[in-house]
Amino acid sequence: MTTSKQQLKLNFLKINGDFEITVWRKITDNKTKVEDETLRTYNLYDENDIKRSYLISFDEKEEFEAYSAKSFWNISLTKAYIYELLKRYAINNSKYKISKRDFKQECFYTVQDYENKGSQSITIRPYFLNKKKEFGVLINFKFLQSEGAIFDKEIQKLSLSLDKNYRSNRYFYSDKFSFLNNFINNELKNINSYLERYNFHLEEKLNNIDYSFLNKKTYIFKDDKKNSSQFGGIKNFGAYKQIDSKVKFIFVFEDRYKSLANKIYTGLTGDFSPGTFPGLKKMFGIDITKENVCRVTVDGYDESNLDLVVKSIESLTLKTNEKPIVLFIEPYSNYEDSKKDSPYYYFKYQMTKKQIPVQFVTNENLKDDNTLKWSISNIGLQLFSKLGGIPWVVESSDENCLILGIGSSHEFDVDGNIKKYFAYTVCIDSSGIYRKVSSLASSDNEDDYLSSLALNLKALIAENKSYNKISIHLPFKIKRKEIIVLKKAIEEIDSSIDFEIIKINNKTDFICFSEHNSKIPYESTVVDLGNDEYLVWFEGLNYGKENVFKKIGDPVHLKFLSEIKESDTKRLMQDVLNLSGANWRGFNAKQLPVSIYYAQIVAQYMKGFDKLEDNGEDFFENIHPWFL
Repeated sequence: MTTSKQQLKLNFLKINGDFEITVWRKITDNKTKVEDETLRTYNLYDENDIKRSYLISFDEKEEFEAYSAKSFWNISLTKAYIYELLKRYAINNSKYKISKRDFKQECFYTVQDYENKGSQSITIRPYFLNKKKEFGVLINFKFLQSEGAIFDKEIQKLSLSLDKNYRSNRYFYSDKFSFLNNFINNELKNINSYLERYNFHLEEKLNNIDYSFLNKKTYIFKDDKKNSSQFGGIKNFGAYKQIDSKVKFIFVFEDRYKSLANKIYTGLTGDFSPGTFPGLKKMFGIDITKENVCRVTVDGYDESNLDLVVKSIESLTLKTNEKPIVLFIEPYSNYEDSKKDSPYYYFKYQMTKKQIPVQFVTNENLKDDNTLKWSISNIGLQLFSKLGGIPWVVESSDENCLILGIGSSHEFDVDGNIKKYFAYTVCIDSSGIYRKVSSLASSDNEDDYLSSLALNLKALIAENKSYNKISIHLPFKIKRKEIIVLKKAIEEIDSSIDFEIIKINNKTDFICFSEHNSKIPYESTVVDLGNDEYLVWFEGLNYGKENVFKKIGDPVHLKFLSEIKESDTKRLMQDVLNLSGANWRGFNAKQLPVSIYYAQIVAQYMKGFDKLEDNGEDFFENIHPWFL
């Protein structure tokens, strides 16, 4: 990756130069339980340059000795020291809140409170920028939702997801930039007047950082034709792999949703809004006419009514050689998992068990004609993919690489303790073609769960020895114990296969700003943070097309957890970036690689399925991507 001469502005305020911190320490054997919550344990060198374990206090304490340390001697200690000073400043200031989880090392400056909604805030947390060997703080905008507040369009506007007209906020980056600059200009001098008592201060401007580029995503369609647009590629060349059999469309809805059902039908034929979606026939080669469409009525959403619907669908599929797919119109999409009147998990489970794909559409979301106009193309895409079609694949740097995306979803009791553990993997090759879903572990005992996780991962890899490279993609939510088990399992495999482990996080505290009026970096931009950590923009500006029409999300944070050659770094990041374009859930769904996104969806489904009776798992492994 060649470094650009230009720079981005990282949301990092650095502390100038090396500095010293003074704490109080006492040798500990790490065996005696420490009751004092203000004390922490760190490994430090004694007067003989031998590393020892010490209890650390930030205040003078009896039997503790004063200890002055250079900032780089123990990075974790220095960050904790900076956070302690920020906390002490914040405690005496009504405009500040402190994170309830101390390990987050985070304070919140309140910009504006909104009654019964929450507060627009600036987050502040210590950070060591490894690439530049600089200490400082990360600052970012965050909306803190009030407890009990309903997540609605007003909160989405206050959190900058929607603009003032409640549309996708294309000014997301410039709005954030304004919030951060206002904080720097109006509040940072007050923080610095406090920090200067301890002989350091924060630079009052965002830090400049170098960036480079990966290759842009390229999509491959019928006859290996290539295009940079998913929608344009299918429209011009056709899907990568068509569906061979004829299709039977089964609409399931209450009488009150007849009008919406008709609009969806005309949308799929291309008559509702041909300018935004010309229809299944023109886009995917699938006939949809009154001859291959039928309806099953649903009178309620309890299990007995849904069982009647299942029987009706079964009888329809027995009378035809056409491949069935169900479109189920439901009232709302925001059901709680435990509600008995939700058709979602129960009906999805029953259909998937019978290997009949089902597409849920929601009256609440699609009753507006304008919303339906822009949604119908994604509904068509999901129908095509669930039927076994492959709309496109992504150009890959190494076709003989298998990607295993790990998803975990744990069930909690009323006290917040984990009562059941789930882990699943979605197998995808580096071109984005879906292979299978596999259960890795499911148990109400953590030790059993971790043991199964290791055994099943090794068995899965043994099944796929035809690949010479395997990349494990982990979500940021996965527990440290799970990561350790996965790494150990891989180390125990006696194989010539190359393994890489990458942790992928799209919910980060990082953001960078460009010189454009929009402040948005270009798509495929990479920032090296050091220590095998990178920021990547999976979506962003396009050269020659700098106009923005929707919200562009934050960068994705990548961390390599296994040793890799420097020459392999770009290839691996390119694979992750490419897989963000392999999402068959939507034409513009590009914020996460499917390895992570699909695995998270599957884990959530299986958590919901687990509450049902007769919840066997073998049925879902090798069928088409039913979870879209």
